[in-house]
Order: sequence, then C-alpha cells, then structure tokens
Amino acid sequence: MFGCQINSFGDVEGTVRACILAERSGFDLITLPDHLFHPLDEVFLPKPAWDSYIILSAVASKSKKLKIGPGVSDVIRRHPASILNQVVTLDHLSKGRAFLALGAGEVFNFYPLKDVKFNRPVQRLEEALRLIRLLLSSTRE
Repeated sequence: MFGCQINSFGDVEGTVRACILAERSGFDLITLPDHLFHPLDEVFLPKPAWDSYIILSAVASKSKKLKIGPGVSDVIRRHPASILNQVVTLDHLSKGRAFLALGAGEVFNFYPLKDVKFNRPVQRLEEALRLIRLLLSSTRE
C-alpha cells in the first residue's frame, strides 16, 4: 500500500483534483486531515479547514480504485455514532474503498476553543471504540 495525505484547506476543488492526481500517479490511498484548524508554526492558517468526509465523498465519486479515509478523526469533536455513519456512507458511495482512522485528538484542535475540555482523551477513545464495535455488531432484532 502506497499512500499520501492531501491538505483539505483553502481550495476545495483543488483538493479533489489533487486526490485524483494522486490516484493517477499510482497512489493506492489518500487521507485528508480531519481538523477544525490547520496550525503552521504556532500560527493558524487563515484559510478554512473544510470537512474531510464531505470532500472524501466528492473524491469517491471521481476516483476508481483509490482507498479513501480521514487522516485520523478524533472522538472528542465528533460523536462515535456520527463518525461510523459517515464512514459507512462513504464506504457505500466508494463501493467498499473507505477506511477509518480514529485517534484521541490533538490539543491544537482545541486551542482556539477555550471552553472545550481536552480531558481523558485515551478513555474517550476507548469508550468510542466500544460504542462503534457495539453498533457494528448490532442487529434490528
């Protein structure tokens, strides 16, 4: 497997084009950062950080074999059930090419949001994994 991460801030269409170029250049997979902010040497970039799952949906519709997923979604900003729903939808749209990468989060995502608590990240990740596994193994019965 040969992959790369493509930036998802600034020009949305350019991000999608870069992903398709990566596929044409022989990459097997791409990730997009799943961040609210993009730091650069202690300064936050002025361009917006677009939603990685929405951009990945556009990439899914334009690519053929490229495996696609977030470059780590954190379970503090996104609820685990929502993450699972987004990835399952992306997997359907991409005909089985989506993957999920989960993490405990990074402090810089919360720095500008003074009221959001970045506490117990590992425990939150463990809880999220339990919930996602439970949802994946559940039935309608």
